[in-house]
Amino acid sequence: MQGALVAGNRALARYLRLGGLLLLEGVLLGIRFDADSITQLGGAQWNALLSRVNVVPQLLIAIATAAALLGGRRLLGELRRASADGNRARRTWPFLTGHFASLIVFTILTRAIFEGPAGESLPIVAAWAIVGLAVPAFLLAAALPLSAALVLVRATNRLLVLAVSVGAAAWTAGYLTETLWRPLRAGTLASVHGLLSLLVADPLVKPGEFIVGSERFWVTIAPACSGYQGIGMIWVFLGVYLWTFRDSLRFPRALLLIPVATLTVWLANVARITGLVLLGTWGSSKIALGGFHSYVGSLLFSTIALLLASGCHRLSFFRRSNPDPRMGSEDNKLEICSDLRSPQEDNPTAAYLLPMLAIFAATMVAGAVSVGGFDLLYPLRLPAVVVCLWFFRGAYRELRWTWSWQAVGAGIAVFAIWLALVPVTAQAQASELPAALSALPAAMALGWLGFRVLGAVLMVPLAEELAFRGYLSRRITSGDFQSIPLRQISWVGLLVSSLLFGAMHNQLMAGTIAGFVYGLVARRRGELSDAIVAHATTNALLAVYVITTGSWALWG
Repeated sequence: MQGALVAGNRALARYLRLGGLLLLEGVLLGIRFDADSITQLGGAQWNALLSRVNVVPQLLIAIATAAALLGGRRLLGELRRASADGNRARRTWPFLTGHFASLIVFTILTRAIFEGPAGESLPIVAAWAIVGLAVPAFLLAAALPLSAALVLVRATNRLLVLAVSVGAAAWTAGYLTETLWRPLRAGTLASVHGLLSLLVADPLVKPGEFIVGSERFWVTIAPACSGYQGIGMIWVFLGVYLWTFRDSLRFPRALLLIPVATLTVWLANVARITGLVLLGTWGSSKIALGGFHSYVGSLLFSTIALLLASGCHRLSFFRRSNPDPRMGSEDNKLEICSDLRSPQEDNPTAAYLLPMLAIFAATMVAGAVSVGGFDLLYPLRLPAVVVCLWFFRGAYRELRWTWSWQAVGAGIAVFAIWLALVPVTAQAQASELPAALSALPAAMALGWLGFRVLGAVLMVPLAEELAFRGYLSRRITSGDFQSIPLRQISWVGLLVSSLLFGAMHNQLMAGTIAGFVYGLVARRRGELSDAIVAHATTNALLAVYVITTGSWALWG
């Protein structure tokens, strides 16, 4: 037993070394190559996609932070066990050789794409993406055999799914808090200038243009630099943390973490920009605007979240001396998702809300790399929802799939109402989608349309009806939403959920009426499947209408 523990600890040290190596390589590549330069090439549809590759490490950092917050001890324990079982007399040098060989090839291809015309060649871009995946894959194989990796994934699959969901939500929230940037921008500008005045001999500030720095190096405080993205991320991280550990924390004291975290993140962002200017002034402007600028922010905000959570667990001011015994020991609490209960028993709310949240997360990821307003990565939504539905499949046993012509009729009525209330305006907007599709190869364009129709008819009705009619309308009716049959949904619950449904679709009147009709359909027989069928009918008719008449604006 002692030997296995020693082997596991040695393996963890090796993982840290290999992980540090991968992080160092990523930073060096980020410093050397500027993703924004790819947009200067023009021509190819995927150039603008390549210019957004910097969002990938940011998203991975957010997911890793969520995993550490929600189950760090659980992951370490399972990693030790997998290491002890899977690392006996293994040769790692072939995998390390493959890693460094693929890294060299990846660097050469990156230079050809980001600094030359190779970015206009789809085969070269595809080869670059494949080799890029091979770089971490070889390093992972050197760290852990495939069999041990599969054991690790099976042992922590619930935690991993939750971490991906929370990490994506935190990263998304960073962009949804964009409305905060105006007041934060002025404060950030003044604070950075104040610090620089103490550190450099030639401080520079132009308030009208939001420029700050020194005479030798200056930056513009863009909206993304104001600090709102970090604040949005920290709010989600701490919100999930406070909810997860609510029975071992002192409330309302624990809520003080939110303003403390908000101020800390903003001050850290001021320090980050100040450091960026100092690095550009005294060191290398290329480093300042490369890896430092792209990744330090995400690492900084994630580190703050982990430090605050760790400190909260260690301070008696925030931590209960006698946590709720129903929640088990603190160690068990930290090992969230480690028990053998089914996901719906752990959190029935997640089963109803996560499919729609998965759509939101996939939408934000796709929107971050969209080209000219065209959502090329729309198909990402389908597997995101399918994974959530499969993961929580046991929670949907109450759904009885019975046919109802009344549900179909309700869907047809909503389709007619939607056309009457939602004007098809802005021909320029309507022309974007066909123009973007015509620029794609025929097979790719047909595939995109197929996924778009499948999403509208199957994915969206399932996810939205689970969230609005299955959860929200019943949750407003009673705190224990699972105990409320659909027949007993209150009129208040039906109306409020319908209003929120309309607001989410940016068509308050038409959306509210649609949500109210779907709620009435579900309430009539007490079957959520009726609301799903009605919703799917409406969306199917809209898809046919859009494709046959060219009214693309109806697809948003």
